[in-house]
Amino acid sequence: MRSDFTIFFFTRTRVSCACECLHECAENVVLQGRSRGSGVGAEGGTEAPRRGRVESNYWSTRVSRRTALRGTGLGLAGIAGAALIGCGSKKTDTGAAGGGDASRIQDAQKAGSQKADTGGTPVPADQVRVKPGLYEGAVPPSAAERNPKVNAKRGGTLKMRYLDPPRMDLARTLSCTIYMTQALVSNKLTRAKLGPLADPFNIEIEPDLAEKWESPDKGVTWVFSLRKGVKTHNVAPLNGREFNSEDVAQTIKLYLAGSQKDVFSSITKTETPDKYTVKVTLDGPKNDFPKEVGAWSYLYMKELVDDEKLRDSKAMGTGPFIQKEWTKKQRSVFTRNPDYFENGLPYVDQVEMYVQDDANAIRAGFKTDNYFDYSAPDKKTFSDTFAENSDDMVGQTAPVSRGANVNGWQYQMKNPLFKDERIRRALSLAFDRKDFDLANNGG
Repeated sequence: MRSDFTIFFFTRTRVSCACECLHECAENVVLQGRSRGSGVGAEGGTEAPRRGRVESNYWSTRVSRRTALRGTGLGLAGIAGAALIGCGSKKTDTGAAGGGDASRIQDAQKAGSQKADTGGTPVPADQVRVKPGLYEGAVPPSAAERNPKVNAKRGGTLKMRYLDPPRMDLARTLSCTIYMTQALVSNKLTRAKLGPLADPFNIEIEPDLAEKWESPDKGVTWVFSLRKGVKTHNVAPLNGREFNSEDVAQTIKLYLAGSQKDVFSSITKTETPDKYTVKVTLDGPKNDFPKEVGAWSYLYMKELVDDEKLRDSKAMGTGPFIQKEWTKKQRSVFTRNPDYFENGLPYVDQVEMYVQDDANAIRAGFKTDNYFDYSAPDKKTFSDTFAENSDDMVGQTAPVSRGANVNGWQYQMKNPLFKDERIRRALSLAFDRKDFDLANNGG
């Protein structure tokens, strides 16, 4: 394990886990200050810095758009997979670069903790800012982050890079690129526990579209009680209708015939006693079933289940953002859902996600605020980028972990070449696993 690389926001090697929590992150992101081309509202009590920043009340580690990093698979796979990736930030327009003042943040955290859950007076700016510089290890959540409803400034545009999805249908293709889009526009029955104190190594779930669930027979039958009054996106063909139990039943049917059969194959019966209740019967006891459906199983509205062509080309649901544009191999644009069921969320008005593979263009775009994230390919590039932007860049170092994922070769056995065991063995012998580990994980 190496500890001299920086863990950051979204990276190409980290996207398969990071996308899982994009929904939870993006709906809580606060864009403060003014970045080029992004207007920001004036609501809230924390004074905006000179240039834009991204702030989240979800993550316990934070980095800004001015952060270079090199990240690999980190943390648990599944619903808690991305909890160690800093998807928020702190920076200041005062103070010198370098170092970091975590103790000051801890003091502010303690001072504001009693009011954090109940509202109250906005936290003074000088108590919640993190000076530009490089931080070692986790930076604790501040008092302001504990109470975003009071301290948040609404508005602005979050701009980041992503990998272009081949389609929008998760029933056809299991892809992290599709997850990143669905995480913005959709919800699940359950989700990873949110909040600045959420433990990334403890898989805890909380309500998403299901407000509660129970099993009367030790895990064989599960009854999910759905939120009432949840509106779908006000776009055709959903047109803002109310989400109901039939949407869940149809999604289960869709996944059983497609890519998530392994999650739902234990289901022997799905019932909808009323429009706010879903009853699922399994072939045996499974106490982790509510956690399993809180991993990758975003819910599709029945109109999309019935229309494969629409499901393939459009992303829509009940989530915090509405898909405004998808230009393949270029970008996706999402706008704030004014009817989102979690009052006051999301804080930002728009999310823009760009496809860009050219390393020089990526670095240049980061410097000019075209992207708020950057993945440095090596330590020297990281240092150079930091030196160029030290006035408003916040960096954070953390150990690189290979995570809990198991990677391996998967051959397309329809190809006659790969049916020959000698070919597969030859490819395996030709692959230098140590060099691969060194290149991707630092050795």
